[in-house]
Amino acid sequence: RAFSILRVVAMSEGKDQGSEKPRPSSWVFISEQDISAITAKTISAPFEYVKIVTQLRNESIRLGAIPSHGATTWSILAATWNAGPFGFFSGNGFNIIRYFPTLALNSRLKVWVYSMFFDPSSKPKDLWSKLSRALSGGLVAGLVMSITYPLDSLRTICAFQTAAMAVNPSYKPIVSQNPFLAIWDVLSSPGTSRLQMLYSGFGTTLCGIFVYRCTYFALYDTFKHRLLGKSSSFWSKFAFGYGITALSGTITYPFDTIRRRMMVANITNAEYISSSHCVNQVFQEDNGMGAFFAGTLANIMRGFVATAVLTWFEERQKSKAKRRKSTGKKRNEGAG
Repeated sequence: RAFSILRVVAMSEGKDQGSEKPRPSSWVFISEQDISAITAKTISAPFEYVKIVTQLRNESIRLGAIPSHGATTWSILAATWNAGPFGFFSGNGFNIIRYFPTLALNSRLKVWVYSMFFDPSSKPKDLWSKLSRALSGGLVAGLVMSITYPLDSLRTICAFQTAAMAVNPSYKPIVSQNPFLAIWDVLSSPGTSRLQMLYSGFGTTLCGIFVYRCTYFALYDTFKHRLLGKSSSFWSKFAFGYGITALSGTITYPFDTIRRRMMVANITNAEYISSSHCVNQVFQEDNGMGAFFAGTLANIMRGFVATAVLTWFEERQKSKAKRRKSTGKKRNEGAG
């Protein structure tokens, strides 16, 4: 989503919505864009951990992973810090691993899916063309997520286990905290039940993706011409992009809460029958609607930090390109 903020800036400057910088054809080549994404994920990882702990605190108590007495969010975070500050980066390895297949699959599926619904080189003119772009983008995200979703589940489970072990030393983790060993633990487990459990909440995730994209583009089209002009500065465009991204993420945040609760509940065999069962139980047992938005502030801060890092890298690339261009001109003048 942090990349979507930078895309808003590009769209506001009149660039094509679907345009991207050319990338090497190799699947293993690590570019500066990859380094910026990995850096952004790593720096914002503690905020992601705080968000997950806040979302899953009541679920951890329900599952018996942590004691109910005195298990506030702040006490869990304090226990994590006392156990070692690296606990705040728990599961970030899965985020980094997930980035590469997500990037490769997204770039290849986007052209194929987009061509089924509209001409990617044309600009959206009517409501249907805008809606088709949002829905096709959601379809691409859903297809990519169907492959990378287990990594997201393991990232959530690792954060859940880190918090549980920090508060309750007698808690025994279900899977290894090491990304590669955790994947092996799942694949080598008897039967296919645990592998299937890694897709718990996948349907809710798909619904959240489509609702998010539709909300995002609706807000963008509604407020772009009212708040931005041709003379708007980069930072005003950045603030606008971050604002609609944060608002869209907040509106669809309950989808994320439900899917993460299902991830940790089902991996411990204390599973929910369905998403509606999870929604009903959360609403009845966890103080109503507020439980669905637990961790929203941490999520907004995570997005801001990640976007700030990506923006810094992008501005750095632009300044390097300008220096190379000016150096080339001086050399040509000197040769002349």
